Amino acid sequence: MSTSTATPPAVTEGRTYEDAINALNTLQSNASILAAIRASGRKLNELSLVEMRSYLSRIGYCTSDLNPLNLIHISGTKGKGSTCAFISSILTSHAHLLPANRQKVGLYTSPHLRSVRERIRINNEPISRDLFARYFWDVWDRLGHAAEERGTEDVGGVVRPMYFRFLTLMAFHVFVSEGVGAVVLEVGIGGEFDSTNIVEQPVCTGVARLGIDHVAVLGDTLGEISWHKAGIFKSGSAAFSATQPDGAIGVLESRAKERDVLGGEVRWVKEEEVLSPDTKLGLQGGFQRGNAALAVAVASEALRVITAGKVDYARTHLGKGGLPELVSKGLRETVWPGRCQVLEDGKLGGGRLVWCLDGAHTVDSLEVAGRWFAEREGEISSQQAKGDNGESGRNRIRILLFNQQTRNATDLLKTLHWTLTATLVSNHPFFTHVIFTTNVTRRTGYSADLVSNGTSTSDVDNLTVQRALEQEWGVLDSGMEGAKRWVCASIEEAVEKIRSVVGKEGVEGVVLCTGSLHLVGGVLEVLDENGVGQ
Repeated sequence: MSTSTATPPAVTEGRTYEDAINALNTLQSNASILAAIRASGRKLNELSLVEMRSYLSRIGYCTSDLNPLNLIHISGTKGKGSTCAFISSILTSHAHLLPANRQKVGLYTSPHLRSVRERIRINNEPISRDLFARYFWDVWDRLGHAAEERGTEDVGGVVRPMYFRFLTLMAFHVFVSEGVGAVVLEVGIGGEFDSTNIVEQPVCTGVARLGIDHVAVLGDTLGEISWHKAGIFKSGSAAFSATQPDGAIGVLESRAKERDVLGGEVRWVKEEEVLSPDTKLGLQGGFQRGNAALAVAVASEALRVITAGKVDYARTHLGKGGLPELVSKGLRETVWPGRCQVLEDGKLGGGRLVWCLDGAHTVDSLEVAGRWFAEREGEISSQQAKGDNGESGRNRIRILLFNQQTRNATDLLKTLHWTLTATLVSNHPFFTHVIFTTNVTRRTGYSADLVSNGTSTSDVDNLTVQRALEQEWGVLDSGMEGAKRWVCASIEEAVEKIRSVVGKEGVEGVVLCTGSLHLVGGVLEVLDENGVGQ
């Protein structure tokens, strides 16, 4: 095994967590570079993995050094982050079964909501600021030292890789150094050529629900996208999949045979065969049951492999009417902020406010988030009509807080509007107030952890996207008594306006905040500063 002392250790004295975040942000691609890449039609390719392996060697490891981490690799379009969170929670409840002296569970996901540290977790908790700074500067210095010693020809002339690749390297370094016994690894984009796919021997792999996304690099058909997502399948490892649309099934099956997965075929996971109707989940939203079922199947296989067959829930429990208590415990205790999250905001004088937050940012995920919110509101309206909760419902207002800075924002907004109106039919506007904001955290600018260089500075400064969305909503609401519409330059300003409206009018209000994980993360940051959710 290669050792992490192959290069000189980092000197972190005098270099803080804040310094680390500022340095990390220099590795982000700016908006003009990203636009040029998209325009060129450049696709992900094998070279990205060759370079990633070279970078790994430069920090003192080879790919076989990752095998003892007992990696569980997850791809997908919808719900892969939630699936990873479920798996991590289940495995953490079984940590005592992991190898001696390595009874910890690692979790690597992206993007983050409020802090970069959220991407690298141990036993479901983000690593500390001190730990992040220590390992960040260690990787940073090792790469700099390697460039001085070996040059940079094998890594395309770049001393340190871009943001996501760097954090992937750092996550591997953290998990090996901290003695982690199992790691849940979420793919960034695609799978076949993703930076995480230098893993040689995962204990098993899984594919969450698939859909159309990242067409510039993955292709614009479900078949092309499925090919990339199944690229994580490995010889000798079981390959699981959630229920998939027709255009994906054949591709996944073909790739499973091509990669010689364990058993020679995809193991399809059906929710009703894994979960009972009364299975309790820590995450809201009916759609999470599919993610939870996939997580149970994957985690069960991981435990079978890690324990050399001593624990085999697929044989002893799954499909037999009940889950083991430790699995049920993991499902109940799963926490994944920013996805169907509900927060009470009661510090508004005479008003009462509920925040419903979901970072949905694709057509498919916005349909799901829209249905979740509309069904929730439909249940509350029904209760109010019956007088079950003591409210007449006359003074209840609904507010939409929305942004999407880099994708086709108007199409996503149309999807949300259509889903809401189709799910909860009314001759009145679904929202009484609509606010479009940038993802800038505060009036003074971004929080360091939430800096995004991949957006057009001009568009953000001029509120170009927000003004277009505000106009689009006016068109969508035409024929109805339209909602009041505002455009805000920062999340802080938008939150203040919402809280002011509800507090001043002394009403009951509910907010749907969606369209962007960056937006949801910023809202959580501002709400936390106001004591909400504490």
